[in-house]
Amino acid sequence: RGTAAINFPYAQFRTSIPTARWDLNTQKILMTKDPEVPIEDSYFYTTRKDLDSLNFNATQAEYDIKTQQLKVSGIPYIVVADAKITPQNNEVLILENARIGQLTNTVIVLDTLNGYHRLTEGVVDIISRKEFTGYATYQYVNALNDTFAIKMTDFRLEPIPETDIQKKRKEIYATQQTVAHGAVTEDENLVLGPRMYYKGDMVMYATKPALQLKGYAKLDLQKIKNNTWLVYEQSGDEKDIFIEFDNAVTEEGRKADAGLHFAQDNRLYIVFVSEKRNDDDEDFFKPSGALFYDTASSEFKIEDR
Repeated sequence: RGTAAINFPYAQFRTSIPTARWDLNTQKILMTKDPEVPIEDSYFYTTRKDLDSLNFNATQAEYDIKTQQLKVSGIPYIVVADAKITPQNNEVLILENARIGQLTNTVIVLDTLNGYHRLTEGVVDIISRKEFTGYATYQYVNALNDTFAIKMTDFRLEPIPETDIQKKRKEIYATQQTVAHGAVTEDENLVLGPRMYYKGDMVMYATKPALQLKGYAKLDLQKIKNNTWLVYEQSGDEKDIFIEFDNAVTEEGRKADAGLHFAQDNRLYIVFVSEKRNDDDEDFFKPSGALFYDTASSEFKIEDR
């Protein structure tokens, strides 16, 4: 019990399930875990060295002698790097040389320690114990607790920035984490927070509960024709959206303007998160501080907090 008992050389996999039944009519070998054996003692693992000892628990398997394919089922999840990958119907198909068939409608949980992120509808290829590729859907929750489906791709391992504690106790803390990328276009109308839209990149770090945003934000100004996108970055789980207006830059790389200005005919006009009529127009008043939406007064404000 709990030791590798049956070997599949073609698939380059072994299992701890000690007994098997050979069906002469279908030319299939059936293996089922004894009900008294704990799931953690019923496992499959690859003998192919370059897959870094890829392994997972399972309750049963079926080996087709004709096709030489091994279908393993009853899999709670497969740990790859710091991700828990749960295949559809809890089963996988193992082909020649330990190649696992592409998984569809897969659930991915990142990471194995905190479980900050749960992705669904994944299409995944497991490469080894430390690598997988594919894409999946993430339900992004904005500052209003609304959800938006984001497609995350480009899963890969990256080093985790070390803290002082990690430097002293490297043997306890993981040194790498899974990172994935998503992107939002203007047409998707993703709401960042009250009366604010977002477009741009979204990066998921397995060890951080919030996505890192690096893109552009736009105000939802109904009475003012305004299509100005401001450079916006967010690295934490902020519920209140603030943009430091003194350093705000538009998508085109210009300094964002706001305030009262003198036109060429000396008439006053107002600008709010857009461009002056003429760069040479003199300023009568310019605000300073943070740009935000005040939900209490239903107003956009620029003021020193």
